[in-house]
Amino acid sequence: IMDILTPQVAIISHIDCHHPSAFSDCDQYIDEMYKLVEAVPEDGLVVLNMDDTNIVPLADVVRANLRTIAMEAFGTDLMAYNILPDIARTGFDLRYGSDRFVARWIPLLGRLHLYSTLSALAVALYAGIPIDDGLRALTKLKPLPGRLSPLRAKDGAIVIDDTYSANMISTQSALKWLKDIKYEHQVMVILGDMDDVAENGHAAHRAVGKEAADVADVLITLGGEAAQTARSAIDHGTDSSHVFTAHSWEEAISFSQRYGLGENDLIYVKGGRVSRMETIVRALLADKADEVYTVRFVADESDEAVSPSHSLYPSWVEVNTDTIANNIQILKSLVGEKVALCSVVKANAYGHGAVAIARVAMSNGADYLAVASIAEALELRDAGIDSPILVLSHTPLHAIRQA
Repeated sequence: IMDILTPQVAIISHIDCHHPSAFSDCDQYIDEMYKLVEAVPEDGLVVLNMDDTNIVPLADVVRANLRTIAMEAFGTDLMAYNILPDIARTGFDLRYGSDRFVARWIPLLGRLHLYSTLSALAVALYAGIPIDDGLRALTKLKPLPGRLSPLRAKDGAIVIDDTYSANMISTQSALKWLKDIKYEHQVMVILGDMDDVAENGHAAHRAVGKEAADVADVLITLGGEAAQTARSAIDHGTDSSHVFTAHSWEEAISFSQRYGLGENDLIYVKGGRVSRMETIVRALLADKADEVYTVRFVADESDEAVSPSHSLYPSWVEVNTDTIANNIQILKSLVGEKVALCSVVKANAYGHGAVAIARVAMSNGADYLAVASIAEALELRDAGIDSPILVLSHTPLHAIRQA
C-alpha cells in the first residue's frame, strides 16, 4: 500500500500478536507497523498508544509530528485517568500537557473506546480544533452497531451487542469492562468463535474462558473453538450447570431464554464475523424495530438465516438438533420420570458432532450417555460433559487409568 499512497495520519492503538494470521509471526507484523509510521511525512501526524509495549519502540523511527496517548504510561501528550466504567457511559479525567480536564465522559463503553477517544483528540488538535470543542463533540457520539452497543432485551434485560468481530484484545477488554462495572444483577455471557487467531486458537479461547469465569453467572458458547472457552471457564471455577455449549444459533437462543433473565439483567454477546452472533442479539431484542441498530443488518434480508458455516462450503451434512431435542422429550414422556433414559452417542463423524448431540440429549431428558469406546467417552469429558457415561465396548488394560 505504501507504494501507492502516502499516509498523512497514522494511528496505532494496539498490536495484537494473537490476531494477525496473515503474518508468519508477531515480529513480521510489527515490521509492517514500522513501515507505516516511517511512511508518514514530516508534516503529517503519528499517534501511538504508549501503554502497548510492542508500540513504544515505534516512536524512535517517527519522522512526522508525534502524539502519544495512554491510560497507564506517564509522560504522554494525552492521558486519561480516574476511569469510571458504567453500563451507559465511560467517565474519565484528561491530562493534556499541564492542563487538566476533570469529570469528562463519552457515551461509549470500555477502555478500548477511550484509546479511540484519545486518538481522536490528538487528530483534532493536529487539525486545529481546540481540545474543549473536541471533548464536547465526543459526548454526542452514538455507539456503532456491534461495538459494545447497549440495547433493550426481552423481559427488561439489557443486551450488550459486541458482535462486529472478536479477537483476543477486544474480547478480554470487554470482559474486563464487565468485571470493572461490578454489575449488581445477573450477567450472561454468550461467546462465539473468535476471528483470525491463527495457530493460537486453542490457547486464545481458553484464555478467554478464564476471564469469563470471573464475570459470568451464565456462560453460553457457540462453535467448536468457543467450546474450549466453556471448558476453560469450568476449569477455573464456573459451575458446570451454568455453562452451555451450543452448536447452532437456535441452541444458543434456546439456552439463553431457558435460563430466565429478568429486569436489568445483562446479556453480553460477542463473536467473530463468521459466527454471525448478531443473529442471537436480534432474537433477544424486546423491540424488533431495534434490529436496525445491529451490525450487518439488511432491511429486506430473508427471515431464513443461513448458518455461518454454510456460506463457506458448497455442501454440508447437518443434524437438526431441535428435532433431536423434541424426539428425546417425547421418549421421556412415554417412559415416565421413574424410568432412566440412556442416549447412545455415536463417534464424531460426518459432521454431526458427538458433543453437540450429547449436550442436546442431556438437556432434554436423557439421564445417561453411552458411547462405543473409552476414547469417545474421553472426548465428551474433555468437552465438559460430566453426565454418567456407559462405555459399551471392552476397555483395554492401558486405558483403565483414563476410565
